[in-house]
Amino acid sequence: MIPIQLDNISKTYGESAAAVPTVSVDFTVEQGEFFTLLGPSGCGKSTLLRMIAGFIAPSAGTIRFADRDVTKTPAHKRGIGMVFQNYALFPHMTVAENVAYGLRLRRVSKDTREPRIERALQRVGLEGYGKRRIDQLSGGQQQRVALARAIVIEPEVLLLDEPLSNLDAKLREETRMQIREVQKAAETTAVYVTHDQAEAMAMSDRIAVLAGGRAHQIDSPQKVYNEPTTAFVARFIGRSNVIPGEVISLKRGTAVVRLGSGDAEVRRHAAMPLSAGEKVEVSIRPESLNVTSAADADLRGVVRSREFLGSTAVLEVDLEGVEQVITVSTPNVDVAAGDRIGFALGAGAGWVIPE
Repeated sequence: MIPIQLDNISKTYGESAAAVPTVSVDFTVEQGEFFTLLGPSGCGKSTLLRMIAGFIAPSAGTIRFADRDVTKTPAHKRGIGMVFQNYALFPHMTVAENVAYGLRLRRVSKDTREPRIERALQRVGLEGYGKRRIDQLSGGQQQRVALARAIVIEPEVLLLDEPLSNLDAKLREETRMQIREVQKAAETTAVYVTHDQAEAMAMSDRIAVLAGGRAHQIDSPQKVYNEPTTAFVARFIGRSNVIPGEVISLKRGTAVVRLGSGDAEVRRHAAMPLSAGEKVEVSIRPESLNVTSAADADLRGVVRSREFLGSTAVLEVDLEGVEQVITVSTPNVDVAAGDRIGFALGAGAGWVIPE
């Protein structure tokens, strides 16, 4: 396993001066790390993965695997294993023949090949499946064959492009931890692409949240969730209430912010330059908001509509003239359009985002 370093990597399609970069980033994936590129469709995450793989050449910048500059190295000479979104398995081959494909290309002898194939299948939970045809397997099993084929060559870098997107929700949950376990057992550095926030949060050592071709935040799942650096990150990761406010006063690690007609003490980054009177946005997670009487509330307003979503409820609320969609983790809250409502912030709730 090795670190991956991207130095000012960008990809621009078109030759005109007005051409817009598809992606432009600068970061390092640490040795043995499970690093996820997370973002909406069109943000550049798959383009970035393909540049790391060597399928697409960057327009500028360098890519290093440890101390080796691989920017211009062909994909087949980079020492990578790749799992594609559609698995890219050969239907006319057996499971074992699919797994062996990369070893055959590398001219690994049969005596060496066979135990490595068996070990790879055992790691993904498909021991004894070697002679089966691909069309005899479920979608989840095919995904595991693709994973076995990627790790059997013992790659220094494992790249995964939305490998769970074709599975149903329950199977995705069952499979994502297996991928993480296989990656750790194989002792390889992994870069994983997904648009699914739950996948990224559950599997990753660190997450790069991408939008508009740039990284908004690169951090641990806990930091990305609890301390988002932009309003986009706050809204994209889970459900967050991003509410405009004004700084009233500052304390060490916190700020008193006016939100609507009430004042609330919320957390802030200690190094964040803030001053009284500054306009900010505050991210408040649903589980940190408690519905209460308007008289005892940090936030007060009038309900415009209510939507039940099972584990949460979404309320459209007029906060003293500011229309705000607020999500709470108390789905059975008994309110209707026109009711006055109050929200109390739990201890340590709220995180200041510079406007």
